[in-house]
Formats: sequence, C-alpha cells, structure tokens
Amino acid sequence: MNNNDCISKCYEPFEKKLHPLYLIPISSKKPFCLTNNKPYSKQCEKNNYQNTSDIDFYIPRIGFDEEYILKNVYNINNWNDVKTYIEKNYKSNKLTINRILTFSWTVLYDTHRTNIDIIANTYEIYLKNFYKKSNSDITKILFGLKNLKLKYYQIQKYLVKKLLE
Repeated sequence: MNNNDCISKCYEPFEKKLHPLYLIPISSKKPFCLTNNKPYSKQCEKNNYQNTSDIDFYIPRIGFDEEYILKNVYNINNWNDVKTYIEKNYKSNKLTINRILTFSWTVLYDTHRTNIDIIANTYEIYLKNFYKKSNSDITKILFGLKNLKLKYYQIQKYLVKKLLE
C-alpha cells in the first residue's frame, strides 16, 4: 500500500488523533494515517509505524504559500487572471490588490517576459484605479526588472514607487 499521501505516522485502529492542519478529530476502524485531502485520513499498513513524536501532530501548521493563495482564494493561475481580477475588483482594498500583485511576482515571475503586454495593461488599470495616474514607461520599467536583482517580494513595491515618480 502506498503511504506517500500520509502526513503522519500510521496509527493503531480506533486511536483518536487531532488533525494538525484542520484541527478535527480523526479515528478509524483500521490502521490509518492523516492526509491533506478529505476524508483527511486513509488506511495504511499496520507495520508502517514511524518513530515520530505525537507532539509534532498536535501543533497546527499553516502551510499556505503564495501559489496556494492565488489559486485557491483568488482563482489566479496566470498573468491574464491577475489582470482580470484587478479589472473586476477595482473597488477592492488596495492592500488586497497589492498582496495579489506581490504574490503574482513570486509565483509567475518566470513568465513575466512573455506577458509584458498583459502586465503593463494590469499596471495601467492599477495606477488608474488606485492612484488616478498613468505612466507611459510601464513596459520599459518592466523590461528593466531583470537587471535589478530584486527579490520577488520586492518587485511590487519597487514598481509602485517607480511608476508613481
């Protein structure tokens, strides 16, 4: 039996455990391990008990990264989705939009060179809606990013500052 989906050791039947991510009680009639997906447990091989401390499994861990948040909270998978989201939610909180743009740079940076037009258009919308400004140098500034050695999470802050000069 494949235990690759397990995020815990294999527990004895009827043992009660608190799921570390969802904080719900889990038990089973057969040996089981905890998983990330519903029903949050699955059968495992009884002889596959790991030597891990139970205390590790009582500490909740929030393992959401930028990609998870973009995809699952905002339904954003690419630069076009970012643009569409900002177009449709232009009355959103500016902090939310900044978070989305910052996360987008972290997750989608590798595709930015092939999406310069979409990103430039996104920032035109962003500047217009949140700052009532425009900047004709957006594309030039975007092309210059590669030479700046910025960390992904620094790009959004840099762009806003540069575009508002």
